[in-house]
Amino acid sequence: MRTSSVQAPAIQSDPVVREVPSGKSAAWKGLLANSLTAECVHAMWEEAAGWRMHRLGLYENDQLVAGLVVNVRRIPATPWSFARIPCLMLDPARARKHTGALLAGLDRFCQDLGVLEIDFRLHLPADGPAAAFAAGHAVEAAIAAAGYQALPGEDGTFLIDIQRSDEELLASFNKNNRTQIRRALRADVVVEEDSTPARLDEFFAAYEAMTARKELDSLPRGHIVDGLRPLLEAGHARLYVARYGDVVADMTVTDVLGVPTYMLAVRALTNLDGAHPPAARALHYRIMGRLRDEGHAYYDLGGSPGPAPREGHPNYGVWRYKASYRGTFIWHLPRYRKARSGLVRKLLLPVHRLTGT
Repeated sequence: MRTSSVQAPAIQSDPVVREVPSGKSAAWKGLLANSLTAECVHAMWEEAAGWRMHRLGLYENDQLVAGLVVNVRRIPATPWSFARIPCLMLDPARARKHTGALLAGLDRFCQDLGVLEIDFRLHLPADGPAAAFAAGHAVEAAIAAAGYQALPGEDGTFLIDIQRSDEELLASFNKNNRTQIRRALRADVVVEEDSTPARLDEFFAAYEAMTARKELDSLPRGHIVDGLRPLLEAGHARLYVARYGDVVADMTVTDVLGVPTYMLAVRALTNLDGAHPPAARALHYRIMGRLRDEGHAYYDLGGSPGPAPREGHPNYGVWRYKASYRGTFIWHLPRYRKARSGLVRKLLLPVHRLTGT
């Protein structure tokens, strides 16, 4: 008797959401490396502020295909907690399905931890200049379908298209930027990555001096040094410097997961006297070129309140500076919030009004 050579189709298991073990998970690292929506610095800042980080993964046929970071903070002397979602990683082509499955698993996970309220704080474009950003609308629809409410307020960011030659990239900036970059290049500015512990300490010293000089609130050492060090060591973030010979002029921290994003920048203490030309613009220009050569398509300037700077705004100077690169402005998805029950939402509403959250 002849037997058929046709094999039965493989059994497809239902998607499962479970916590990804802490440590060096190769699958999680691969998800971080390959997802346009990945990021690390915002999640790290929350962990440094006392939130406990958990990693939830969506598995299909035992393969990790999507994930999110959920930071949880317990209310002292109670069994209750609050949760924040700073990072969502998924395939844009399957964004609606993956987001819906992750949110269902997140609900179960948060119920077990006694979470009273979940707050989505994604820096995810609602739309953008490339098909890769089309996931925003699908994510938005899945979040709304899961019962989350959008909060008032808007923000976005300037995206620089770096898929062009050095000359074309420079020509896309405004006149002042082009002039300052050329001055720095004529003065032989050198831009390089230097993520060593000594340079990170130097960065923090300059950061403290800058915030004191400008009378700004500052992040503690635990955020900048202790928090960034493991990200720099893992290659998830980079510290770039611009120097003239041995004199460091400017430094910046870039989150290089997903779409590379400018996070923090300082003028070095060794260049406060202005003996050398300003190098901040040349620093970003060279960073963009290096990221382009590595295969990245865009450079995110790290967030702005809107497309047109408004005089009188408390952050007008930084806003105008970012706009001077003439990138494409895109809006982020709003923040979303979901309470454990209608009663919890009513009880927490006065607290949010009082605290401005």
